[in-house]
Amino acid sequence: IEKALRKDAYKVFLDIKGKELTTEELSAKFNNLLDTGINKFDFIIGGAYGFDEALLKKADFVWKLSDLTFNHQMVRLILMEQVYRIFSIINGESYHH
Repeated sequence: IEKALRKDAYKVFLDIKGKELTTEELSAKFNNLLDTGINKFDFIIGGAYGFDEALLKKADFVWKLSDLTFNHQMVRLILMEQVYRIFSIINGESYHH
């Protein structure tokens, strides 16, 4: 995983030890990042037991998607839905309602 991380991207690790945010909170966070010029994002999905602590230190943000455990395919789908919602909110669209 470490070799695949881009140096110029904001690294979001999805991990059970992360912070839970609402879609609106995530949208505000990403909007602030975009306002500071950050426009590349890497989303790294952890396993059922999370990431090793040493690897977590490489994250810019650790996000807890849910207390539930999902397989990687489901997390990809949920993640894409959340990214869509985040940018819908940023763009002033009403999709998130």
